[in-house]
Amino acid sequence: MNELMIDSRVLLAFLSYIEPLPRKAQPGNNFEWSLAQIEELQLHAIAALSILLPRSLNEYFEYHVGTRLLLFYEWTINDVKEIVFFGKGGRNNKRSQLRYVLRLFRSIVSTRDERIQLDLSDQGIIPSITGYLRRISQQKSIHMDYVDLDVICDGLFILSCLCELDVHRKEIFGSEGIEMLIQLLVVESAYVCGGLGYHRLLVAAIDCVWCCVVGSVINEDEFIQKQGIFALLDLIATNPKSLQNIVLGL
Repeated sequence: MNELMIDSRVLLAFLSYIEPLPRKAQPGNNFEWSLAQIEELQLHAIAALSILLPRSLNEYFEYHVGTRLLLFYEWTINDVKEIVFFGKGGRNNKRSQLRYVLRLFRSIVSTRDERIQLDLSDQGIIPSITGYLRRISQQKSIHMDYVDLDVICDGLFILSCLCELDVHRKEIFGSEGIEMLIQLLVVESAYVCGGLGYHRLLVAAIDCVWCCVVGSVINEDEFIQKQGIFALLDLIATNPKSLQNIVLGL
C-alpha cells in the first residue's frame, strides 16, 4: 500500500492543496471550483495527510513538506474570510485551516523523527508557534471555545515534542514561551469551554513546562522570576485532588 502511494504520488497530489487561497487559475482548466469548494478540498487534504504522511517520512524531504506547511501556517495566522462547512467554528477567519495544519504538524512530530524535528526547528517553528500562542492566550483570556482549545493544545504538544530532549530548543522557546505558559496556567477553568476543556488545557500546559522549561537552567530561572511557581501553587489550591498530582510532579 505504501509503495502504491509513493508510485502514484498521492501525497504530492494532496500537498498541492496546501497553499494560500485563492489559488491561481490553472491554464487549460475549463471548470472552476468555487472558493468554498476549494477550501473544503483543502481541509480534507490536510486531514488525509495527517494520517498518511507519518507513514511516508521519506516523502517529507522529497516534497519539502516542512517548508510548504510552515508557509501555509504563516498564511493561516493572518485574518481573512472563509466560507466552509468542514471548518466548523472558523467563520470569518482561517481558524479551521490553522486547526488542521497544527493537527498535521502534531502527527508529524509525534513520529519522534529527529531529522524532521531538526528541519522544522531550523525553519523557525518554535518561535512562530510560541509567538502566536502568546497572542491568542492574551486575546482569548475571557473565553476559549473548542477551536481555540484545539489550537492551543496542539501547539503546546508540538512544542513539547520539539523541546523535550534538546536544551538548545528549550532556550529558543525562551522568555516569550514562558510568558505564554504562565498566561495559560492562570486561566480560570470557567473560561475554557465552560470548564469542560480545562483539564485538557492544564495537562497540555504542564507537560509543556516539563518539556520546555525543566532541564534548561536559563528557562527554570526565568520561570521562577516570573512567578510561575506561584501559578503552580495556585493550581494545587484551586483544583481537585485528581488533578493535583499532575502539578505536584513538577
